[in-house]
Amino acid sequence: MVAEPVEEMPSISGFEFWGATVVPGKTVKCEITGNILHITSIAMDENIANDPKQRSVLSVIIDGKQFVLASLKEGVCEQIAVDFLFRENKPVKFKVTGKTTLHLVGYLQPLDLGFDDEEIESDEEDDEMCESDEDDSCDNEEGV
Repeated sequence: MVAEPVEEMPSISGFEFWGATVVPGKTVKCEITGNILHITSIAMDENIANDPKQRSVLSVIIDGKQFVLASLKEGVCEQIAVDFLFRENKPVKFKVTGKTTLHLVGYLQPLDLGFDDEEIESDEEDDEMCESDEDDSCDNEEGV
């Protein structure tokens, strides 16, 4: 089973929605090409195993090493916001231990966001000017 981006409408920014369903006992392999995979949420399936003592553990396998990303439990924590980034050309596999299917959602972020070096340098100069501004005009306004 290979996770694929959901293609509905081309994005102006180049960012694309991404989602994968990981069934217990199965491995989902992700091939990331030309993007960074940014996972933002992990949730239990709507059809929960109805075993409040059971938890579902999501693991990632990278370079043959396995790491736990989330442990979800019915009625306690059925969904969690996360911030995981996976780079391109690095095979990533996800697997679930437990009885409930888990859903991963996030987006594919283009490697090249279309900025040229001059724009980035200009933004950095603006930030430096703001940081040295004595009237604190870039800070949050007080008393508003």
